[in-house]
Amino acid sequence: MHATLEHEKGRNRNKPCFCKSGKKYKHCHMNKESEKIAKPYHLAQAFKNGKHSECNAPESMKKECVSKIINAHTVSKSSSLKPISRDGHVYKMAYDIMMLEKNKGQVEVVKEGINKASTFTGFCAKHDKELFSAIEDEAFIFSNEQLSLIIYRALVHEIQMKKNAIKSISSAKSIADSGAPLIRQLFIQYQLNQTIDQFKVGVKDLQKYKDAHERIFKEKDYSSLKYVVIEFDKPLPIMASGCNAPTTDFDSNILQSLEDANAEIGSLFYSSLSCNGKGYFCFIWNNTFPDAPERFVKSFYDKFVVNSQISGTPLLNFLIERCENIYLECDWWDGLPDKKKRDVKKFFVHTIKNGETFPYIDNLTPLQSTNITTNFSSE
Repeated sequence: MHATLEHEKGRNRNKPCFCKSGKKYKHCHMNKESEKIAKPYHLAQAFKNGKHSECNAPESMKKECVSKIINAHTVSKSSSLKPISRDGHVYKMAYDIMMLEKNKGQVEVVKEGINKASTFTGFCAKHDKELFSAIEDEAFIFSNEQLSLIIYRALVHEIQMKKNAIKSISSAKSIADSGAPLIRQLFIQYQLNQTIDQFKVGVKDLQKYKDAHERIFKEKDYSSLKYVVIEFDKPLPIMASGCNAPTTDFDSNILQSLEDANAEIGSLFYSSLSCNGKGYFCFIWNNTFPDAPERFVKSFYDKFVVNSQISGTPLLNFLIERCENIYLECDWWDGLPDKKKRDVKKFFVHTIKNGETFPYIDNLTPLQSTNITTNFSSE
């Protein structure tokens, strides 16, 4: 860093800036140290400029897009959010810059209307309606089509969020180090550029899944999809939709590394949903990709499934620790003891490191599964 610092002190004012903005140094960071330090409010405004909107329908359908991009739900409003709502609202985890600044890094649980909850600007009105009619307008029978659509919706949402993050961080880069000495500027810009590069790798990895699932739609060949669907006689108190790449199982065995940007990654998709008064939790993965998701699910299955039954508590723990896109039943949250509420908020922002024991909160729900359906070998 010292050599870099000495190099940057003598940078030619007409050379490209070290922050990779594409601007000349004299028009970018040359006088950055004399600028006013950015307030959290200014950073929050910069991040808001990162909202990305586009219709993510399969390429073969793009020519049919209508111009209006809508706020599309990732969790069904009528079948899943409404049953856990109170007066048309659910609870969500709030963790924007202003909230984290106010609460010293802690998330806050706030109410949100079900018309807005879980939405993102990822589809035009036509394709949101047409693509997902099998899970929005039909009873959930965990058909291959429905399971593939659960993957596709979670997949597109995750791609969109990563694109949002890239755009937001790029927007904030110009003020993030205002007023800082040069060595601090170098460190901040290096960290931000590293983060952007990681998100770009994530988009690239998930785009492979998107391409694969568009082929599934086209050919109607669902043989590569593996799943576990867990049924409850009532909805779980957390509704969610998401995906991630598991790196360790529940015995702390390494499943895969995310450090090699060129390595193919295995992603696990999951959803908590409701239909006709019942609750469902789904693990879904594509077995043409690396097998880390299947090994993770097998580890989960071995640890928590007893006599062909599973409690809802480990599934809620999984969502709290793994998923950002979660929505809480109002009555359930209000009825939790204060210590459990603190643990939920703490574990929501906790990152599991390799070899670390998974955090676990006991007795989050009395619900027990009534049926488990799977098409993979749990032996």
